[in-house]
Amino acid sequence: MSGGDLYHPSQLMKNALVADRAFEELDESGDHWLTDAQSEDWEWTSNLARQLGLGGTWMRRDRSDLHGTLLWMLPEIQKLLTPWPPPTEPTDLLPITHGATEGLSGLQSYSMLLIGPEKWLRRRITTGTIAELPEKLQEVLEDALAGALSAMLNRWVQMDVRKLRTRRTELIKQQEKLRNPPAPIKATGPRRKPDPQALADLKADRRAAYTPPGKT
Repeated sequence: MSGGDLYHPSQLMKNALVADRAFEELDESGDHWLTDAQSEDWEWTSNLARQLGLGGTWMRRDRSDLHGTLLWMLPEIQKLLTPWPPPTEPTDLLPITHGATEGLSGLQSYSMLLIGPEKWLRRRITTGTIAELPEKLQEVLEDALAGALSAMLNRWVQMDVRKLRTRRTELIKQQEKLRNPPAPIKATGPRRKPDPQALADLKADRRAAYTPPGKT
């Protein structure tokens, strides 16, 4: 599944999906994250997968089930960004993760759990029959994704991805100041008034030492 006809992210969503990379590369070489044209659906789902903490091995074209799950989530996440800030509580995000995972088989749910953060695999499944296992795995995945989505949205709020370019420029300037601090200004104390007696003595010494021209 590919092609840019299925999903068209807003500018805010584009910023959000590359914000982590843009803030990691605080130099001119990182500008491409703001300017690169991305039109393939696989590019957008790859960015989302990274920010949700999913491993890179899923990016195989035969894993269209996982790609489709993330592709379904993209426009739903985009809707959350307006008005700003988006909801970030996992319970508020369960409708999205439920809709994205309800069509997955037990094997597909398990495959997605395998490429998630290690803590996903430490989750427990309540006892039941083997026949209930696919549903249990889907519920675990749904909940795990809601937690990852919550963490991602919280980062977007903290970064304020609405002002990605401005904030990135500010951080670059701050970084340059730390690398090249301004030269310290030499401190000067307050000027002291000359002592009248010292001035008088100096003048007297000069008169005593003065020899008029032609005289020795």
